[in-house]
Amino acid sequence: MKKYDEYPKLDNSKRIDLSKNFRSRDEVINSVNAIFEQLMNKKDMEIEYDDDAKLYRGAIYPEHENIFNEPTEFFILTEATQNTNFSTADDDDENEAEELAGIEREIQLIANKIKNLMQAKKFVWDKDTNEYRPLKYRDIVILLRSVDGKASKIVDVLKKNEIPAYASDKEGYFKAEEIQIILSLLTVLDNARQDIPLAAVMLSPIGGFTAEDLA
Repeated sequence: MKKYDEYPKLDNSKRIDLSKNFRSRDEVINSVNAIFEQLMNKKDMEIEYDDDAKLYRGAIYPEHENIFNEPTEFFILTEATQNTNFSTADDDDENEAEELAGIEREIQLIANKIKNLMQAKKFVWDKDTNEYRPLKYRDIVILLRSVDGKASKIVDVLKKNEIPAYASDKEGYFKAEEIQIILSLLTVLDNARQDIPLAAVMLSPIGGFTAEDLA
């Protein structure tokens, strides 16, 4: 912080502020700035969130129809909303929401939001082709402070909602279905009398047995 304050004032020195954001639209940047301007000050945070500290848009987004130009949304999920049905745009699904606890309820809300975005046929800017294209699932990311103990549950909830998902989680790696199948196969190769791993392999694509065959 001492260098941050002194560099602009010293001779033969220059401070370069990396304040340009090349990832986000104005709607996101303005929301971040609005919050930080209220939270960050010299007395409490050692830095004043002034014109030098705040973010500026560095990317260029041409005008287009049906793009992400609405204000940033904030959702507050409380205990009072535990039994709330966060329905999708499809009225047929309104009664299918289930009571979810903790992270499951949070991800279910996010899953419904993702469905709404896909149904709205939004367009996103593709920096590789320099043109707009329809939104794809791979354009959407869920950011967490930590994925430990959560990633596998998040992926499970998303997949139950028919949303393809991937999580970079070392802890959940061995819990993945395909990894569990291979571990069961290795267990059976070591000892064919292990009934549960044997049944898992038989019912998997490796064995090709149906539940009726197994019965």
